[in-house]
Amino acid sequence: MNKPILTVNNVSKLLKKEKLEIPILKDITFSVNESEFVSIMGPSGCGKSTLLYLLGGLDNPTSGTIHFNNEDLHILKDKQISKLRRAEIGFIFQFYNLIPNLSVEENILLPVLMDGKNAKEYKDTLDELLHIVGLEDRRRYMPNELSGGQQQRVAIARALINSPKLLLADEPIGNLDSQSGTGVMELFKRINQEKNISIIQVTHSQDAALYGNRVIRLLDGEIESEQWIEKNNITHEKIGG
Repeated sequence: MNKPILTVNNVSKLLKKEKLEIPILKDITFSVNESEFVSIMGPSGCGKSTLLYLLGGLDNPTSGTIHFNNEDLHILKDKQISKLRRAEIGFIFQFYNLIPNLSVEENILLPVLMDGKNAKEYKDTLDELLHIVGLEDRRRYMPNELSGGQQQRVAIARALINSPKLLLADEPIGNLDSQSGTGVMELFKRINQEKNISIIQVTHSQDAALYGNRVIRLLDGEIESEQWIEKNNITHEKIGG
């Protein structure tokens, strides 16, 4: 049985604005196992993206704890959390965030270069990722020569270059047409199953959510329900946090 890779305990987040404290997340508790594919859904403003940033150590909770691989993210020093994010957590965003004057393969290798590593040592990994995302014949193209779906595939390959244990995706198909979106979701499913990488995605799309094996629904900053999915059919539902 797979063990938890991420554990969230009683996490709350308050936004302080002048003399007001606005609750964004309230006592969120759940865990994600190794090789699990979880979708977080809910209406705009329910705290989905805020939660994702907390899970990746990009922001700190007001209260509660988040453990990744038994490490409490928010007691780590800045250098430690930065190193952990680069090595073990991959990020994919709605806007692809590619460097416009770098080629496809240069964009994919960017995390390696930022770590001061030798890109030549990642040649085999780069070739494998280009094959997985179907861009072997586009490796020297520039971002403006690619479609939106192809640009997102470059972003996915970039997130995978350091062989992370966890992928965090924020509305990864939000800017794509339905055909490109389906292709990206099929790619996520393949990565999850073949690479055994845990995936947590924030999405508005019910169809996209069903590519995973669990859906967590947020409402007003709280977990409204959890649904476990098998072969795109809901098999079990838990109401409330």
